[in-house]
Amino acid sequence: MTPGKSSLHRPSSAKRSVLTKHTLSAENALVAGEDHQADAPRSPALRLLPEILAIIFSFHADANPTNPAENGIIPRGMTPAQFRLGWITVTHVCSLWRQVALDHRTLWAHHRFNLGLEWTTEMLRRAGDAPLPLSLTFSAEVVPFPPSQESAADIISRLLPRVSSLTIEEDACTCAVLESLTLPAPLMSSLTISLRSGHFAVLPRSLFTDVAPKLRHLSLSNALPTWATVAFTCLESLSISVDRHTDMSNIPSYADLFNALQAMPNLESLMLTGCLPLGPFPHFLEEQKVKIPKLRHLHLNGHVQGFRQFLEHLDFPQETVVWGTCLTDDMTGKECCDILPLLLSYLPRPSLETLDVSWGDRFDRTFHIRGYSTSREEQISGRPCFSLKDSQCFSIGFQFKFLLWSSEQKLRILKTVCGALPTEELRILSGKLDLGKEAWAELFGNHRKLRHIRICSLSTLHSLIPFLGRDGVYPKLVSLTFRDMDLWKQDAALALINGLKSGRPSTLSKVFIETCRISRNFVESMRAGVPDIVFEWDEVELPRWFLATPGIARGMLKLCPFASSSPLIPTRFKFLSPLSELSMMSSAR
Repeated sequence: MTPGKSSLHRPSSAKRSVLTKHTLSAENALVAGEDHQADAPRSPALRLLPEILAIIFSFHADANPTNPAENGIIPRGMTPAQFRLGWITVTHVCSLWRQVALDHRTLWAHHRFNLGLEWTTEMLRRAGDAPLPLSLTFSAEVVPFPPSQESAADIISRLLPRVSSLTIEEDACTCAVLESLTLPAPLMSSLTISLRSGHFAVLPRSLFTDVAPKLRHLSLSNALPTWATVAFTCLESLSISVDRHTDMSNIPSYADLFNALQAMPNLESLMLTGCLPLGPFPHFLEEQKVKIPKLRHLHLNGHVQGFRQFLEHLDFPQETVVWGTCLTDDMTGKECCDILPLLLSYLPRPSLETLDVSWGDRFDRTFHIRGYSTSREEQISGRPCFSLKDSQCFSIGFQFKFLLWSSEQKLRILKTVCGALPTEELRILSGKLDLGKEAWAELFGNHRKLRHIRICSLSTLHSLIPFLGRDGVYPKLVSLTFRDMDLWKQDAALALINGLKSGRPSTLSKVFIETCRISRNFVESMRAGVPDIVFEWDEVELPRWFLATPGIARGMLKLCPFASSSPLIPTRFKFLSPLSELSMMSSAR
């Protein structure tokens, strides 16, 4: 680059000619060209309206971004040029598709700055005056443009009037970049700044020169705003996350935070993690209530005292969903109980009919409690609903500063907290408690109205099954649900069958099996061994890695299954981009 020239200077006509020739000739030869499409006019895909094609191309651009030539594994059946250009290859199919893509200016505004200077300049030219989503990162996974940190601030300064959303990540967030954010941003609707752990930044006091009338979403990680900034008055979503070990000298005071929130009347979502005020609550604010009339989602994470003081002085609608995690070093559980009445007061009734309690292995320092004041069963199947999306939810987690090695200590803490919950009317209970064989009996042994139980770990199952064999236990219990467990081993299968055969409540009639690693033979063995219980299985034989990866079973099973001949994985999951579906449609003739 010539010294003194802008990073985004317009290339000469000769350079643009070379660029055009390169993209539409050399790389086009590696992609299916229109000369080989004699049947193109008869293809259903090519008879779609330009407006429909433009929408499909937009989805395709999100699913198939551009890639740097030297980065990534090229999928099978794809040439290096196709992989590098990503969604841009749609312009090589035929003249109609190329013209539709060129006319759709916002399509060219979505790029990753990883094809080089000339490509970036050409894409900006094709985008015209369309608002730009700008993302700057210097990670190894995405080779960015600009190629140096020094030019990033200059890029932002030149493009900021056109930017609709700005994302600055990790090493890209330099002092020069932050200083460039003091220019007006009339189209800016979303700002995201994320710094890696151990780094911290404070946004400029005159952010966007207070000219950002469309700014609706602000997300900061290891960064804090200047709370008096006028640019935040129209925010609808505010998310701030600060690592525990970050310097706390910049954490806002109660007064600064309250004044800032009071100036955000349109706020609908508020998430504050690790940045709640510290120290005693000031007396002059005792009577103050911060009104946030449109708040729908509130998530807090901080010390118990700051959590409670902050929550007590917010005034938001009754239907607002409140959840969070409290940090504590109290080994008795009493400090955890102090926050419960305030959270329970947001429920329609101060009583829990549905409850989910989870505390994992001995290395887990956090336990979670979630509940609802109502309960629900499916009318036909009788299957219990453990998550009520349309109901007000009580949800809280407690994280200890220090590692708790003793299961007995964890059990005492959890018993204290669960004992403070209003569970006299409990109907539906879900548990993951790796806290010893007597854990279930000590925590939940006295709930006489319980109808449904879900177990989410083998250790919980080993604690529950012997307890069910005792006389007079759970006289109204109707069903058990096994979820996210490894039931492949023979000893676990035999112990479960023998436990259900030897003793259980007479009312128990159904067992639901969901997202478990289990064999069909074992399910049939349970049905034969305990014939008076109906076993309903989702018929998915999951491999071991499904359960080894947290949350993957729930996410993957939402996809559409296709038949497979694999004996280990009877279902496979196929991802189709809109362009792939369009191609299948055109070839199905």
